[in-house]
Amino acid sequence: MINCFFEFRPQLRDIPYQQLFRQSDFMALPAVEAMIEEDECRIPMTEDRSILVLNALLDAIPKHFKVIERDCLEMIGKAIEQAPKSIRSQIPLWDDDGDQMDEDAIPGRLVSATSFFTSRDSSVPYGYCELLNIRAESHNNLESERHRSAWSEESYASKGQVITTAFRLLKLLGLPPGTTMAYMRSCGRTFKCQLCTYGYGSRYMSWSSLVSRKSMG
Repeated sequence: MINCFFEFRPQLRDIPYQQLFRQSDFMALPAVEAMIEEDECRIPMTEDRSILVLNALLDAIPKHFKVIERDCLEMIGKAIEQAPKSIRSQIPLWDDDGDQMDEDAIPGRLVSATSFFTSRDSSVPYGYCELLNIRAESHNNLESERHRSAWSEESYASKGQVITTAFRLLKLLGLPPGTTMAYMRSCGRTFKCQLCTYGYGSRYMSWSSLVSRKSMG
């Protein structure tokens, strides 16, 4: 069944965001899971079954990006609820009503410099675009992709403490609460903890590293 995924891949190249769809996502499709059960019964892969798999792929891949976006919005929403009300009311990018005007626009909550995600595989939080890049990285490495989780099995989360720390750091830096993650990433390693005189904290670091260090106390 895995061979089917790689055989179909050339036909999927023109589908937007297809790099985000991993082999493990393919194996988690209901149609594929059903066929795997049938394979255990020694049912051959006929042309009709092959077309059924391809149609399932063509239907699932365009929707996959929106599934990731929806889940990330839900994570940020839960983290926002954990942040102090006084902070929530000061960040305009957390009001996503205007995003509904353009279906292709990335919701404001996901581009805010205060919106971070964490995972069990990394101690440093990262933004939404970084999360997407991480998922797409294994696309051209077939050996690596075999060991990557399906989106439904990922352990991403967003924490109110991290969002609150990022907001307070923006304020200390004299930056508006509506600052985007793209702007902060463009600054590179230009941030430094003024309270640390030695060790890692005394070195210049990225925005995400600074937020990570300060949110951990």
